[in-house]
Amino acid sequence: MGNENHSMKLNLVFLFLFLNISVKAQMEDSTLLFISNQKNDNIIWNLEFVDTLFSENIEANELTNLSVQEYMKGNFDQALSIMDSVISMGLDIPKTYSNRGSIYFELREYDLALSDYSKAILLDSNRADFWYNRGILMQEMNKENLAVSDYSRALSINPTHYHSAYKLANYYAFVKQNEAKVLKIISSYLTKPIIRQKDSKFYFIRGVILNRSGNSLKSIQDFNSAIKLDSTDSDYYYNRGLANHRSNKFENSIKDYSKAIKLTPQDGRINFNRAKVYESMRKFELAIQDYTIDIKINGPTARAYNNQGRCFMILGNFDRALENYEDALKIEPKRPITIYNIGILYGRNGDFEKGCKYLKEAKKLGYPDTKSHDKYCNE
Repeated sequence: MGNENHSMKLNLVFLFLFLNISVKAQMEDSTLLFISNQKNDNIIWNLEFVDTLFSENIEANELTNLSVQEYMKGNFDQALSIMDSVISMGLDIPKTYSNRGSIYFELREYDLALSDYSKAILLDSNRADFWYNRGILMQEMNKENLAVSDYSRALSINPTHYHSAYKLANYYAFVKQNEAKVLKIISSYLTKPIIRQKDSKFYFIRGVILNRSGNSLKSIQDFNSAIKLDSTDSDYYYNRGLANHRSNKFENSIKDYSKAIKLTPQDGRINFNRAKVYESMRKFELAIQDYTIDIKINGPTARAYNNQGRCFMILGNFDRALENYEDALKIEPKRPITIYNIGILYGRNGDFEKGCKYLKEAKKLGYPDTKSHDKYCNE
């Protein structure tokens, strides 16, 4: 119904993701990747105008376009009424059913939307958009496996179908942890000749996967590509900062975290991770400042108090270090690393008896480093 090379696509935005892929890294005594819920991304499907008129379908074409216009105005009931009249003409036009399915979706008439999307696929099974649209519906209906199947079919038809590739890359990266599948999807997608700003997300996801698997230097290349396409996303700098830290490129890591902080100053977790880099650089005063910001923004946490206490201990400030450790224990009384650090603190201050008491407790709780215990504590 109309020449697809000239069809006008109208973007309709919905927030139906499997999960959000804004990935942050929380580094403490070991590195933990987690999926942040701070950002939402947009899922888009197409409701299409018809712009090539066939003499026998002039009325249907005009009504279809009128329905789209009503839809864009938010008049969904009116749009549906017009689309019903088009379908009542007995013309099995795939786009007509796909459009009406989108209207039903907006009205939360999911069974009717499913019927129309499936009809569109039956009439034309080689349209990636039709499979993708039904995939969104399956996802909204909590039928995850069917959604993945439809997205996969869309991608098999068109490996560079942006939204299907993006949905599946996220799914296999962060739900199924299937790195090989993710890399295959992204590599196929990035073979297209024209790279757009939004394609930065694929470089970002691949960078996260590579960094997660230990290939930090290669992941930095992907983060570089993502930032070149979109320099406004703090997550790109944040995760490149993590990769640079893992690669012992401390100055570069500090620059990345500082840029991320500038873009999203309300996210204290960035300060937490920058503090870790400052610790690696033995710039403990700066690390203490960043831990303080993290505590101020995100609230007190045992990890922040413990790490800040460690910095004070290294600087020789026994009182401030002990104060931090005690604050950490109030939050998590059985945290082995905090108890271990208190033992070291007392030992450095000359109170070996008290220090050994904490070292023994840390060992009992499973803290892996028992060298100090074995060296200073007599069983």
